[in-house]
Amino acid sequence: MKHFYLLILNLSWPFMLMAQDAHFDVENELKKAAELIEVNIDSAHMILRYLGKNGILDETQQAILFKTWAEAWYYKGDLDSTQAYYSKAFERYNADHEDSMAFEMLFEMGVTNRRSGRYNEAMKRYGNAMDYAEAKKRPVLKADAINAIGVVHYYQGNMVMAFENYLQALKIYEKLDLPNKLAKSFNNLGIIYKIYNNYHKAIEYYRKSIDIRKANGRYHTLEPPYFNINNLYHFLEQPKMALKTSKEAYLLSKEHDIVGWQRSCHRLLAEDYLILGYLDSMYIHIQGYRQLASDAYWHALADQLEGKYWVAKTEYENGTKLLLQAVAIFEQENDFVRLGRTHLYLAEAYVANSQYYLAIDHSKTAYTLACEEENNLVLRLALEQLYQAYEAAGDMANAYKYLMLYRQKQDSTFNETKAAIIGGMEAEQRLIVKEQENALLQKEANLKAEIIKRQNSTVLFSIIAAVLLLCIGFLVYRGQSHKRKLAEMALQVSEGKAEKIAGELEYKNKEIVNFALQITEKNEFINMINEQVDKLKTSLKEKPGEIQDLASLVRNHLGISQQREEFNAYVENVYDAFFKKLDDRYPGLSQTEKRLAALLRLNLSSKEIASVVNISPKSVDMNRYRLRKKMGLENEENLTEILQAI
Repeated sequence: MKHFYLLILNLSWPFMLMAQDAHFDVENELKKAAELIEVNIDSAHMILRYLGKNGILDETQQAILFKTWAEAWYYKGDLDSTQAYYSKAFERYNADHEDSMAFEMLFEMGVTNRRSGRYNEAMKRYGNAMDYAEAKKRPVLKADAINAIGVVHYYQGNMVMAFENYLQALKIYEKLDLPNKLAKSFNNLGIIYKIYNNYHKAIEYYRKSIDIRKANGRYHTLEPPYFNINNLYHFLEQPKMALKTSKEAYLLSKEHDIVGWQRSCHRLLAEDYLILGYLDSMYIHIQGYRQLASDAYWHALADQLEGKYWVAKTEYENGTKLLLQAVAIFEQENDFVRLGRTHLYLAEAYVANSQYYLAIDHSKTAYTLACEEENNLVLRLALEQLYQAYEAAGDMANAYKYLMLYRQKQDSTFNETKAAIIGGMEAEQRLIVKEQENALLQKEANLKAEIIKRQNSTVLFSIIAAVLLLCIGFLVYRGQSHKRKLAEMALQVSEGKAEKIAGELEYKNKEIVNFALQITEKNEFINMINEQVDKLKTSLKEKPGEIQDLASLVRNHLGISQQREEFNAYVENVYDAFFKKLDDRYPGLSQTEKRLAALLRLNLSSKEIASVVNISPKSVDMNRYRLRKKMGLENEENLTEILQAI
């Protein structure tokens, strides 16, 4: 019905145009031109040319005109004109501050280049779109551009860079909490993880994509992740799991009446049943697929399916007839991917029917198409089919030739996959490091901003305070000058006393620490002398008595018990006030525990404390534990900091 309406519109438009006056509806004519692009491109061009010459267009309508021209030229196959008109549309939308539409024009320039195989130009245009979104502070649009760059890398076979871009886009979508965008990213990442042979992760990401789309009621977008899961299960040679997934998808497509997806599900189910050998069930879904086919192209796909069905039932004549019908349509539609696969299906049918040279011809055609399209999967299948066909025909020389080519391709594919896996891991790590660096840079920037803010606040506060003080000082200066002088003198005396007390306390603390260190060093020296004497005792057999006397003399001469007593007395004298506060806050501590608290307050190590009190470091740690317990401290509380705060 739609095509009939458009055809009538196409035929009647020139007459309507002649009859109308200069005040025709510009927006309606632009809409007509857009609708005619896919039906009759020449008529669409006629409308656009007329509007460009005779229409009175405002700025927005001019932008729409340029955009429609770009689409028309793309449909005509003139990519340079397409890019030129998209550029004009961008300039107009940008001038009108229509940021989203301006971004869309840059984005569409990337899309048209990518679809035409001009990947470097597509990358450049997407880069422009990303820079534009960055300048306009539109993070969603920026993420869309990053994701699109990842798609270009994917088509170029650069899976590492594709993976990095998909992850960057995902992080932005997660931060902005955009579920629909996240679903698309999860599906893209699932594809990459499949290439990296991380099948568990791939299915996990496909399922995440499905769950988000279901939760948001976007059932019409469920087809890609379901298709990818089905494809992965076939790749893993798990046809029953593939069938289970297809059934799940089919029920959803019927429940929500999504015709296009139902048709795709019929195809998936037909393929699944073919692999499992359930040909009757396969035929039911072929007919279901054909009933939903709306044009010659979809009927050609149904022919392809049914041709495989008849070949599987060994009715080769019916099968090859339908497959050849499909080939004719795919050639007409320039669908080289499906064309190559259909030639392979024909080759399989001819091998099964012992028509080996027909099989070779179709395999070679598939091989040529795969080389032109750089389709590695079809290329490998075509090489495999060629060596099998030559082998069946008894031409062992050519069979060996294509077998070697097939193995080389298999090996190169394995190496590419291995490199992709390693590259993917490296890419993930690089992204983590980059995120950490960005987080650090952001933290530094925030800190600098906070410092500047505080400095500015301090300066402003200081100025205000200074002005207020000057005003107050000016008002009370005459009556309060004498009191101010007395207060200043008292303050100086007070500060002097405080400084003196603080200095004395600091000096005494230093003395105690030095005293402790002297005891520690002396103790270590005595131990070293004793070790040397012990070595002499074991090495010298003569005069052991004299050596023993020497050891006793060293110990008696260098004994430090008196120094320890002096040190303990000095600590108790200096820290008398500290001990009183400690008793008030934590009653019940023994003198030994209070002395340990004082030593810990000086920040001495367990080894230094052990030397001073003449016990082992292990005993110090045990005493420290008991002190914490008596003080009722939690595990996360720092004992030394608490003691220093008393």
